[in-house]
Amino acid sequence: VSQEIRLASTDSDFWEYIVGTYYAKKTASTELLLDRHDTYPGLETYARLIPKNSEEFGLFSHNTLNFTDATRLQVGARWQKVRRFSRFDMDILLDGETVQTRIGIPDELDSNSDDVMTGGVKLLHDLSEDVMVYASLDSSFRAGGTATAPRLTENADDLIYGNENSKSVELGLKSSLWDGRAQLNGAVFYQQFDDYISRMSDVLVDTDLDGSGDDREHIVFNGDAIIAGAELDFKLLINEHWILSGGVGYSDATYDGADIPCDGVEGSYDGVSSIVSCSADGQRIGGEPNWSASLTSEHVIALDTVEAYVRGLYKFTDGRGNDNVIDGGVPSYSSFNLYAGVRSNDGNWELGAWAKNVLDTEAEIRRYPEESPGYRKVEVLSERSLGLTARYNFSL
Repeated sequence: VSQEIRLASTDSDFWEYIVGTYYAKKTASTELLLDRHDTYPGLETYARLIPKNSEEFGLFSHNTLNFTDATRLQVGARWQKVRRFSRFDMDILLDGETVQTRIGIPDELDSNSDDVMTGGVKLLHDLSEDVMVYASLDSSFRAGGTATAPRLTENADDLIYGNENSKSVELGLKSSLWDGRAQLNGAVFYQQFDDYISRMSDVLVDTDLDGSGDDREHIVFNGDAIIAGAELDFKLLINEHWILSGGVGYSDATYDGADIPCDGVEGSYDGVSSIVSCSADGQRIGGEPNWSASLTSEHVIALDTVEAYVRGLYKFTDGRGNDNVIDGGVPSYSSFNLYAGVRSNDGNWELGAWAKNVLDTEAEIRRYPEESPGYRKVEVLSERSLGLTARYNFSL
């Protein structure tokens, strides 16, 4: 359930404003049945009910001050109160009979409440009728929560992760050139996270707190991080029937002095927490590439009542290193898709043919941790595929 009320100015030369309030409530519950027969014959883990409920109330305002025809200042703020409730009670079944009940999240930790203030400031200036530059400073918030991890029920702190807060700065340019036939936009950005929320897959954990790792689990955790980068995109109308567009981006995401979950060795588990943490200062976050680029072009041939088109899409994905996975890096690759078809001038129907990965490029997209000695899951780029698409819009 969500409700929002806004009050906005409609005819203001100097001060344009929006003020409002909102309320949102979400309830969710999940049943979990984990078959452990492969490791422990006859053993199952069953959680009858995993509730994850949240409630939010907020006040917000967004304001634009038009100092001159060329210079504008935007100021926004949001106050919100967030309440959360989450339980994780679990039964251990052996041949269908309950042999143990575990309380993953006890009563004193299943609820929490936060009052949060976020906002932003953006200054925009028109260098000319065709070119605008801007600078912005923003803060953001993402609520923490409780992970669902059946192997981490001996210590509630292993399941609970905290709130994420960040501050970001961005400098950018937007332009319309060549009498409106070309657009060029660019930006550089920097964002600093306090307690960035992330997820680590397949970590060796000490499930029974006996001081040694004995199983593997997925863990949600917090760690300070920094993301910085730049992007540039364009669109060009070469002639009445031919459009060319594309973009290039660079993003570098690394942990900043954070300790994150890792595989422990004998003696590194303390018998209190199921998780061992290692320094990740400067380590990459996830397996996303630093560089990416795309280029697309479409040519249209106008006929009496229909138009024919041909469109090509090229995409480059840089090599990706994943410091969270041993030998997890994969090389760069490029792909090319081609589309052609005919469509009605009124947009009611379209018939098209397409070829994806036209050059049948072979490439790895992502590598996962080894699930058993010598074997790992690997995502690969889909091989060349051909197809037809028909679309019709029915008028009601």
